[in-house]
Amino acid sequence: MDRVPNMISTKDLSYISDIFEWHFVASKKCGHYANEVIDEEIKKELGKLQKMHANYCQKIVTLLS
Repeated sequence: MDRVPNMISTKDLSYISDIFEWHFVASKKCGHYANEVIDEEIKKELGKLQKMHANYCQKIVTLLS
């Protein structure tokens, strides 16, 4: 499907909400651990993962708006 339908079922909304929540929590955790680790390479990779998950959250919001 190329675009979001005009009406989203309750089940679909629940699924989308779960996907958003998973990415949001993953982004927050990656950011937290990036601030906690000492190794710069791991810090860099965690930063990339944080951005990736945050981008997915933004895409979900954009699709729904």
